Amino acid sequence: MGRGLVNWDPIDQTVLANEQIDDQGHSWRSGAKVEKKYLRQWYIKTTAYSKSLSDGLKELNPEYWRDIISLQRNWIGKCTGTRLDFVLKNGDDTMTDPLSVFTDHPEALYGVSHIALSPDHRFNDPQYYRLKDTGESKSADRLLTIEAVHPITGDRIPIIISNSQEEMIEVCLGIPSLSQHDLECAEKFGFTFKEVIDSDGNIMNSEQ
Repeated sequence: MGRGLVNWDPIDQTVLANEQIDDQGHSWRSGAKVEKKYLRQWYIKTTAYSKSLSDGLKELNPEYWRDIISLQRNWIGKCTGTRLDFVLKNGDDTMTDPLSVFTDHPEALYGVSHIALSPDHRFNDPQYYRLKDTGESKSADRLLTIEAVHPITGDRIPIIISNSQEEMIEVCLGIPSLSQHDLECAEKFGFTFKEVIDSDGNIMNSEQ
């Protein structure tokens, strides 16, 4: 169980899937304007069953279920990575809930320079801004007082609110060896990091 950002129907008092929201951001059933809300909830690890779920769609008759098959196949997707839980620190205080991050590149974990959160994340709150009243544009990236603890080294990992984060990706590992954008962000804030990919694409500077 953990806290997560959900689509909330204020009339039906229920959580909605993205597919249950129309292009104007209204609930397909009640017509209410859907809100973003953080709730404690159970998570089902559907990625562990992605192959069997996808294979099961082959048993449906495409003549009748073509649109549903396409929708479900896109929803199920493919699991090519893993989810990591990071303990969070705000100063000397350990926060109650860990930060869960999905990554396609767990092998590059030693090369993390920062963690980027979308503007919709609950930590995008002035109480967590490292710099107060700077007059920065609302579109500027913000460094937070909250830091993540590297699950292997124990080092503190900076966390930022990034306005370049895609809407559907709420939390993302910044790995400069894999991303030019992450490299530019790390250099902008002065974050330290290890190069973990050599010129031939092999892993380096990662303990075995």
